Amino acid sequence: MGWRAATTRTNHDEIDRINTHGKNAGDALLLLHKVRLRHGARAEPFTLVTDLLAPKLGWSRKRVEKALAILIKLRLIVKVSKFKVTAAGRVAAQYRLASPNPTGAAAAGP
Repeated sequence: MGWRAATTRTNHDEIDRINTHGKNAGDALLLLHKVRLRHGARAEPFTLVTDLLAPKLGWSRKRVEKALAILIKLRLIVKVSKFKVTAAGRVAAQYRLASPNPTGAAAAGP
């Protein structure tokens, strides 16, 4: 991911919800903000390929997967479609941000 200068926000409720998930909570919060910085302005789904994302964060693939699982469980990130293997090749899983802002209101989308 090519990170660029931008800002993102959170609130106490969001931090408290994430913090209930133990030792991977900090990773989940950081990943959420990285994803918001990169995809927050998009309405369409995006891909998160853990094998590609891990080295950019300096994390293992498992560490990214654990952080992402927390965000999906809390519905801060929504999996729109699963990874597929088709006759034409592989199709990555698609995600979207459930809420582009920390108000708790879900974003419109598929």
